[in-house]
Amino acid sequence: MEPFLLGKEPFLPDFQLFYTLELSQMFSELFEIPEMHLFRDDPALQTFYDAMCERPSTQKILAAKELELDVTKKELYGGFGAAYLDKHIDRRTLGGLFGREV
Repeated sequence: MEPFLLGKEPFLPDFQLFYTLELSQMFSELFEIPEMHLFRDDPALQTFYDAMCERPSTQKILAAKELELDVTKKELYGGFGAAYLDKHIDRRTLGGLFGREV
């Protein structure tokens, strides 16, 4: 990687990897599960991620994501409400997935 998977310019695999890394970071933050963050302890992946973030189009995408993050949190934690969780999701199962009580 220098800095992208196949050379100096990003190609389709780079976009797929970036999307996967970005989702891992976002869900790590949303669900407060640090282990979901796939590149936090990997210098090569961090370098790749940083290189992708320098691209103007990526900056626009990330800016839009930041605007949506609070909306997503509200949908996940507030919009559905306790009634949704009580009726449709077994809290013990969900707690087992997250490793903590939900």
